[in-house]
Amino acid sequence: MLDYTFYEENRLVDDDFPVTNGKERLHKLLVHLDKPQKLVSEVLESHHMVVDILGAELTECLLWRKGALLYMYCSCINKDQSRISGDKDSFLQFLIDGVNYLQGMLKVRVPLQDEGNEVSTDDTTTVQLLQKGIFSDTHMLALMYAGEMCYWFNQARGMESEKYGSFQASVTGRRLLNTYIDAIKGPLKNKGWNSERAEELLKSFS
Repeated sequence: MLDYTFYEENRLVDDDFPVTNGKERLHKLLVHLDKPQKLVSEVLESHHMVVDILGAELTECLLWRKGALLYMYCSCINKDQSRISGDKDSFLQFLIDGVNYLQGMLKVRVPLQDEGNEVSTDDTTTVQLLQKGIFSDTHMLALMYAGEMCYWFNQARGMESEKYGSFQASVTGRRLLNTYIDAIKGPLKNKGWNSERAEELLKSFS
């Protein structure tokens, strides 16, 4: 399933999410990526044990794939104002869903606490990243992707604040981007990461 959806995701991205069937193909992929978690939840009748059955890595992978796919879709649509105007509600909902998937991915594993945890490394950089809940490069990308989606949401929403009042794009975006920037200026300094775009987006949330 993961190989099939990965192939289809790449085809969809290469096709620039065509107007004719891009949204339908996107929805089909999301349904496929939902199946493992949905199956476990139905069998166990509990969402709390999904990670225990699938494992942290697979759970993160599924959430990342859904969030990143929606990021790519929204990035494509965001470049064409006519496509946003033609179906703004769907665009805004995809942004919300994408942020939620990526935040879910970031919450699968608990950040390392300062006390009471044994760490099998003397690498200070690794420890600092684990304390921020950053376990891989993918976690860094998730922070940036979700933060940028919050920015796009604010840009597209306009005056429709009441309809989407429960989604706090500015608060969420600020928190995600601050974590991203702090990591780059701290443990990942001079490691090839750049925070300029994140700092630019952060100003819009102030």
